[in-house]
Amino acid sequence: MSAVRVLSGANFNLLSRALTVTASQQDSLYPVSGLYDYDPSHPWRNTDVEEEDEVVDNVTITADLAMAQGDFEAAFVGGVPDSEVLTPYVKTGPGTLVATTTAGEFHSGAAAVKIQVGASETTLYYDYTVRPGETLRADMWLRRGPLGSATANIRIRNRRTGMYLTGAGAWQAGLVSTFTSTDTSYEHKQLTFVMEGITTCLQDEVKLRVSFLATGGGASTDNACFDDCFLAPAWNFSSVHGSTLAPALVTTLRSSDDNFSSDDVEEAVFVVAQPSFYTVLPALRVERYVRLKMLGPAPEIITIGEWVVGQTVTLTQAQNFPLGQAFVEQDIYAEGLAGNPKVHNISYHPRRRLGLEFRANTLADFEEAKWHVFRRSRGRFNPLVYVPIDDRPECYFGLISNEWETSLEFLYTNDYSFSFLESAFFAVGL
Repeated sequence: MSAVRVLSGANFNLLSRALTVTASQQDSLYPVSGLYDYDPSHPWRNTDVEEEDEVVDNVTITADLAMAQGDFEAAFVGGVPDSEVLTPYVKTGPGTLVATTTAGEFHSGAAAVKIQVGASETTLYYDYTVRPGETLRADMWLRRGPLGSATANIRIRNRRTGMYLTGAGAWQAGLVSTFTSTDTSYEHKQLTFVMEGITTCLQDEVKLRVSFLATGGGASTDNACFDDCFLAPAWNFSSVHGSTLAPALVTTLRSSDDNFSSDDVEEAVFVVAQPSFYTVLPALRVERYVRLKMLGPAPEIITIGEWVVGQTVTLTQAQNFPLGQAFVEQDIYAEGLAGNPKVHNISYHPRRRLGLEFRANTLADFEEAKWHVFRRSRGRFNPLVYVPIDDRPECYFGLISNEWETSLEFLYTNDYSFSFLESAFFAVGL
């Protein structure tokens, strides 16, 4: 059954929070950062134009969706003073914190963080910026020291509500560690969980504190070690906007948990269209790495205005039909001295304008649309991706109006409407 899909609010494109986004090719004037700056008029471009019969097999764009570096390598090499703020991590408490390069005390690479128990809790923490209602996966390694009786702890707390995440993925008011270990060998902990919703948090983004600490014991040898600790959002949607991709290019969406070293899974084959196209996956994916791959003859430079990867919200109530749509050619118009018009097109594609009208039959339907469409977008402040019918190819990237018109009728029936204008794409001839 068809449905309305929406991605809205600050940082809805997971690439804008990704640890890294890299392209196998890029023009220095059109870098990969143009793919997730929420402005399709600032595109990414590759550099090579292939001969007619030559096969392109290396045009890829790869994102590591982890939201902070958690391998504890470069930032900790050589040890650190107790008083130092370890960007992006912060230390609190009187205990000792060092970078350990002792074999067996790190899980991979050449270093890990080791925390002494101390007279009271010593903690290393990082505050992630996350979105209420989104699904995340914590993937972390921890162990206690070989001597003593310490316990390694990882706590995850929503700073907006004060709630702690349990090891079962539930939120509770009382202090609890999400992960613990009393094993002297590294234990691998994974948990996929859902953030508290936007109607609970009452804002579009919140801080999620992940804390590493050692508890128990008390002897000088009591410690805990942590390594390869990552937090990444799940995803089930991808779209491409303002592209020059030709149908001859086989464009696929791929996932991996090892940066495509040996794990390389094709999640979807895009049906290329202009000015935008998309795919919705049947379930959320929790793989940390995602890739856009373009394979085939490329007789012209590839340009992409925006590549979106994210989690969709499915609106319970669809917009009314028929769906009104207008096409606007972006141009500069002037008349010469003789009155003859001079017109210059300034966008590769026409912009599309929608007039959206809804009827919410329940208060819950109305609140859902109010929060996930209007409030998260802050009117026309944050762009959004709008898919009016997810079994059709239409997909829009742009801004809604800053006015939300609504009327309340009997038994909580709400009529509301707003307009949507697609973002302008890159200029012709650039």
